[in-house]
Amino acid sequence: MKQAILILTLALAGKLLAYPINPTSLKNLIETSDLIVYGAVDDPKEWNKVIGKEFSEKYGDTLTKSIPRWSSDGIVEITPLKIYKGPKVYSQIRIKNFLGLSCPSPAFYKDKGYAIAFLKMTDDTLYITNSLRYGSKNMETTDEFLIYNSLIESYLQILETKKGKDRSKALQEWLVKCCESHFTVWDGAIEFNTKDPYNAYYREYQKSKFDKRLSKQQIQRLEQSFLESDSISRGIMLLANTLLKYSSNDLIRQKLIQDFDYTDKYDLKDLALFINEISKSSELNSIAEKIEKSYYGMNGSRLEEYLNEFIKVARKIYPNKT
Repeated sequence: MKQAILILTLALAGKLLAYPINPTSLKNLIETSDLIVYGAVDDPKEWNKVIGKEFSEKYGDTLTKSIPRWSSDGIVEITPLKIYKGPKVYSQIRIKNFLGLSCPSPAFYKDKGYAIAFLKMTDDTLYITNSLRYGSKNMETTDEFLIYNSLIESYLQILETKKGKDRSKALQEWLVKCCESHFTVWDGAIEFNTKDPYNAYYREYQKSKFDKRLSKQQIQRLEQSFLESDSISRGIMLLANTLLKYSSNDLIRQKLIQDFDYTDKYDLKDLALFINEISKSSELNSIAEKIEKSYYGMNGSRLEEYLNEFIKVARKIYPNKT
C-alpha cells in the first residue's frame, strides 16, 4: 500500500512540476513549433476510456463497462490544407492530446471544424500541441483565418529576410498589427507589457523592450484599436496597460468603466482592480479591497455584489462625458 501511495505521489509530483505553463503568445508559438498547419479536424477523441470487465450478481453475467480516466490521452486527426512551417506532410496528422488536464486546459479542436495547429514532434511519430490550449486555434470564420494566415506568413518572412535592427523594427510593426485585430490583440499586447498590474502574472515577458520603440503613429493606431473595441477582454486590458505611458489615464479609465458591462464575468474582478489601480478614489479603493478578499476568502459568494457596487460608484465618480 505504501509503495502504491509513493508511486502515485511521484506521478502527481511530475505533473505538478510540468504544469501550469506560462501563457504563450502567437510570436512564441511560431518560433517554438516544429510544425504549423492549417487543416480539417476529423473526429477528435473526447475522452480515452479504460474498458473494464466485472461480474454482475444482479444480471448473473460478466459485463463490460467503460471507465473514464482523468489522466487519459486522446488523439486528434487533422487533414492538412496548408503547411506554414515544418515538414511538408500532407497525409493525415495525428496529435496526442492530454485531455485529463484541467489547469491549464488541454488543446481543443472542434470536430468537423478547421484549425491552425502549432505542434511539437514527439519520439513516437505523434505530434503534441505546443503549449496546450494556446497552440490550437479553431478558425470559426473566414475573417479569423485571414488574420492568422497573414500574421503567420509575415512573421516567418521577417525571420527569413530580416536581421538586426531591421528585424526588430519589422517585429515591432508586426506586434502593432496583432493589436489591431480582436482575434490577436492579446498576442500583440502581451509583448508590450513589462510593468504592473500584469507583469507578475506574465513574468516571462518582463524583459520585452518593444514598447520603448513605439512611434507616434503606432501609438495612435494602438489607441484607436483600444477605443474602438466593443468589449473589454484580457487583451484589451493589456493594451490599456501599455497605453498608460502614452495616453490620458482619464481616457483609458473612462473606456474601461464604460464597457464594464461588456466583459466576460471571469475577467470582471481583474478589470475592477485595474480600474482602481489607475484611479485616485478612497471610496473605490475600499470596495476594491473587499473584491480582492472576496476572491480568496470566505466571502466569495459576495463577489458579484461587490463588483456591482464598484462599477456603480465608479460611474458616479467618473461620469461619461461624451
